[in-house]
Parts: sequence; C-alpha cells; structure tokens
Amino acid sequence: YSLYQIGVDTTVILTSAGVISLIIGYGSQSIVSDLISGIFLICEDQIRIGERIIVDGLMGDVTRIGLRTTTVARYNQMKVINNSKMVGFTNISRDTASARWEITVPADTDIEKVKSIILNNSEYFMKVSKGRILMGPIFCGVAGIFIDHVGKSHVSLRFLVVCDVLKQKKLRYKCLEASIKLLKENGIEPTAGERLD
Repeated sequence: YSLYQIGVDTTVILTSAGVISLIIGYGSQSIVSDLISGIFLICEDQIRIGERIIVDGLMGDVTRIGLRTTTVARYNQMKVINNSKMVGFTNISRDTASARWEITVPADTDIEKVKSIILNNSEYFMKVSKGRILMGPIFCGVAGIFIDHVGKSHVSLRFLVVCDVLKQKKLRYKCLEASIKLLKENGIEPTAGERLD
C-alpha cells in the first residue's frame, strides 16, 4: 500500500506473490498430509517397529516410523513409503497369521506359469477356505532346491495367505490341496524331493 501511495506499480509484485503462495501451498499439501498421517500412525498404535505388514504389494518388517515416511524392509528389498500412502496396509503381526505352504515342481517347469496359476485364482482359494482368507495368495519366493533319489532336480516355491490366527493350520492344508489341484488342471504335476543342505 505504501509503495502504491508513492506511485510504484504493485501489480507485478502482487501477481508474483500470489503465484508463489499457490506454489508453496500446493507443494506443502503432501508434506502436511504425510505429517498428519504419521501422527495418526504413531498415536493410534497402528504399527510398531518390528511388526510385519503388507503394503503396496510388499510384505516386510517395519524398520522405521517417521513423521513423514515409514520404512519397510524384507530380505534385500527396502521401501520408503510416504505416510499418506500407508492406506489399506495389513498388519499381519496382530490377531492375524500367515498360513504358508510350499509346492514342489520339476526344476525345468516354468516358474512364472506356476506363480500365475496360483496368484490369479484368489477367488478359488477364497471359495475353498469358505471366505476365511483375509489377503492372498502371495508369492514368498523360492524355498529351496531339491533332488530325488534318481538325481532329478526339483524346485520348491513358497506361498502364503493372511488369515485369522486360529485358522492358520487348517487353511495351510486347504491352500496346499487347492494349489495341487490347480496345477494339475493346468498340466503341471507337483513332485516331492529331498532337500539339498
């Protein structure tokens, strides 16, 4: 106002200030959202360091909870997630468990096909479990290399579903049976072998 009174054109200054305010406001929106989400994560005790969660396709252990970001690590993978993106995660360390099973196939089998058959049939797994699966199936990786008594190689793949802790053992067997049935229907014969230590 003082500049205007002495004859200085303030239109450019006011326009620039408005644009800068918009940029700062827009840029800080995600920061504020992350901070608020981080406060809720910590204050509501939704997750703790050391707990295992599934978020954004990664199952891992929480190694750090900050005001802006949360770090999840699993084996050689580490993911830093903005707290505002921590939506729909599953904390499998509380009241839930993972029912894990291994399926063994000949080593020359197309592993991607096996994964695809099991992972793309979640509705079938839900049906055989009578709706008791909370999440999954999820591929955990190669469990080991096996060899049988005649020297043929086999590979064992590990999968899991997230379920109520009381249903863990029963669902493990149901999911294993379902996996074997699905693979046989698709021309893949599961095998067994002796673990190579």
